Amino acid sequence: MGNYECFEVDNLAKPRQHKRDDMIAVIIGGVLIDMLIDSGASCNIINGEDCKTLIEENATILDVQHNVISTIKPFASDSPLDIKLKFVAPTRLENGQERIESFMVVENGTTSLSGKQTSIYLGILKLGLNLDINQIEDIRPKIPDIKIKLTIDSKIKPVQQPIRRISIAVEARVEQKLDEALARDIIERVTEPSAWISPMVIVFKPDDDLRICIDMRRANEAILRKNFPLPTFESFMTKLLDISHG
Repeated sequence: MGNYECFEVDNLAKPRQHKRDDMIAVIIGGVLIDMLIDSGASCNIINGEDCKTLIEENATILDVQHNVISTIKPFASDSPLDIKLKFVAPTRLENGQERIESFMVVENGTTSLSGKQTSIYLGILKLGLNLDINQIEDIRPKIPDIKIKLTIDSKIKPVQQPIRRISIAVEARVEQKLDEALARDIIERVTEPSAWISPMVIVFKPDDDLRICIDMRRANEAILRKNFPLPTFESFMTKLLDISHG
């Protein structure tokens, strides 16, 4: 080891395969070192064994500092780490971009650690949500050529409610929503006089999108409900007593 400058590393290391998905092979000064990805570490740690490997394989390291006063504490401990020395070295992944990173050598360390910031720079750690969402075509389920018959109470007089005005600022967005619903066959255009007219209501979603609703409260008063009793779990069980799996 020495305090000198180096602009290119000729020592190329061979890639390794890891059984653990939290371990990564990092090329430090041209020497391959297995490191644990630690998102909670504020610095990079090299244990004594890996430090010896760097020395024996003549790794390119710079700005070596001895007698480092440490204020870095390991997890769940009040005692600072015993830092043997500190250095910087060109660091990269295989076929990755090289950058200069700082390392602390802990003689009695069990595993070399790739700290949070270095792991982010190397592209092996990402913080926050960045989900890949598959674009699935939104096809509204429907049964074609089936009409639902509603029984209307003839005693109820049809009501043609007046239009509820919407803001000019959202008129274009509402027209776009109506055109989309018309194209997807969710609604259909009516050109003839209608006995019943229910007003359209615009509701804003949390993401500022629009939801178009129809106020059907007056119209629902004229619909005669067909009350069908729903079967209970007990009634199903009694019918399944004598059924065997074939």
